[in-house]
Amino acid sequence: MGNLIAPSKMDILIPTVALHHDPEIWGEDVHLFKPERFAERVAKATKNNIFAFCPFSLGPRNCVGMNFALTEIKIALLMILQRYRLAMHEESTSRRKVDDEVHEGAVPAYLLDHENTTRPKIMSNTIKQKRKEKAGKWEVPLPKVRPVAEDEMFKVIRSG
Repeated sequence: MGNLIAPSKMDILIPTVALHHDPEIWGEDVHLFKPERFAERVAKATKNNIFAFCPFSLGPRNCVGMNFALTEIKIALLMILQRYRLAMHEESTSRRKVDDEVHEGAVPAYLLDHENTTRPKIMSNTIKQKRKEKAGKWEVPLPKVRPVAEDEMFKVIRSG
């Protein structure tokens, strides 16, 4: 680590949040949401510092749930996009106060229901209907249940 010598068994912590908000690495607009930073991979966004972005840690002992988390994010995004469409906010006359700082150029977006039924939704409803039809074919008659008195329930029966 350069001229720094660390004693053996010393814990070294990497301040990930500080690293991900460092203007020297990400530029002066580090506080702005700019997904286009990552259009050409992390190295380009961080001036060839590939270790500057490490949300799941790095190396052989990184987060064991990283692949699962990344897959879940993609699935959640796809589910949202199947059910809703994004619409940009049109100028409104509402005077709602916002406590959070709003950055210049920020435009609120809303999730709206799709106007037409989507193909996945139609397929999902078809599958549900088919399951109901199959379930209806296998009805099993149950014998009538009669109430039993407590002394009859715990009656001792001799066998043999």
